[in-house]
Amino acid sequence: LIDRGLRNSLLFKDFDEKILMAIFEPSNIMNISYYRRVCKRFNHTILKRCLDFHNFDALNFISPFTNIHLLKIIQRFSSIKIFKIQSKITTSELMRFLDIIKDTITEFHTQDSHIDFSKLFRTIKLLSLQRFVFTNTKKVIQDVDVRSFVEACPNITHLDLSAVPSIDNRLISKAVEKLQKLESFILLRNTNVNYEIFLVLSMNCPNLKHIEIGGLPNEFNNII
Repeated sequence: LIDRGLRNSLLFKDFDEKILMAIFEPSNIMNISYYRRVCKRFNHTILKRCLDFHNFDALNFISPFTNIHLLKIIQRFSSIKIFKIQSKITTSELMRFLDIIKDTITEFHTQDSHIDFSKLFRTIKLLSLQRFVFTNTKKVIQDVDVRSFVEACPNITHLDLSAVPSIDNRLISKAVEKLQKLESFILLRNTNVNYEIFLVLSMNCPNLKHIEIGGLPNEFNNII
């Protein structure tokens, strides 16, 4: 049994790195982060060849990982284009994450009501960001948040602000008048918006191609 164990260990030590990479390649980024813990060989191969993982362009962060763990993942796989985060996170932590992927990120999703957008977007400029989804939160959005956002992310083409009660016609107007590339706009279950939102969009969004608006106050539906 001892000889067999030693023989298996030696065989594994000589295992072709290309075969290991072929095994790892289809895995998602969170599984790869777990594989690093299996053994020293896995960890060494993953860290050595981290830039060769071409399919690691998206990270959906839902599970209760520590933020230090998440930071290590992003540092290793810094070409992430799609970043989705639903767990609680501080603004400072998010700034550290986004600073690593600011040149590649094209899509950002969050439902976190703890984020200070004015502070975040005053510090981080996301010129490559095209899709921004901020939904299902009771966070109070203010003028300074909107102003910081549109200045930091001027190339937005898709904007989803569904189920954010503090969003109203005035704030939307301040946002879309600066987002001249906006093509898609989604606004569902926002009770502070009325029928004048269509006028706001028609006056400020020359490239708008897709609109989803629904779940608004009854008077809105009666007028329409």
